[in-house]
Amino acid sequence: MPVPAAGYRMAEGYEGQVASLQCNTTIKGTQDGYFNSSTEYVPFGSFVVEDSTKDPGSLTLPIAGAKLLGVAIFNDRFERQAVDSTGFPPNATIPVMTEGVVYMVAETAINRGDQVFVRHTANATPGQYDRLGRIRNDADGGNAVGIPLTEAKVLDSVQAGELVRLEIRLSL
Repeated sequence: MPVPAAGYRMAEGYEGQVASLQCNTTIKGTQDGYFNSSTEYVPFGSFVVEDSTKDPGSLTLPIAGAKLLGVAIFNDRFERQAVDSTGFPPNATIPVMTEGVVYMVAETAINRGDQVFVRHTANATPGQYDRLGRIRNDADGGNAVGIPLTEAKVLDSVQAGELVRLEIRLSL
């Protein structure tokens, strides 16, 4: 006898998962020498920037004024032994999506077609879903930077803390 699935919703994906394997997906990683140069984990599904204070290829979570490079994606082809369930530890290679569709967690409610903003500075009192590198629907008093609509498109309408598909085509 089948068990009824009332009230159960299967997860669509997870933060940092590639949401579409369309032919124009661009993932950079080991061949480009990208690695986590910070002392903190870089969580899956976070935007990253190049750390200009360190060697070329050094990546870190967003900081004010730095150019967004792409999204750190979970990809088991890169140094599986150096990855845990939260993200990439210091010195681990980071696969970075610069073009394609990725699942991310929205800090705020966000609607299909909204401009995307990426958090680069933590609030004094962070919200429940606030995290450097996550997306939201506003600049949050200057603590998040906007991405032009030509480079990032929200594909779903979701509430804060929910998965959303984001199509990116970053000009590097």
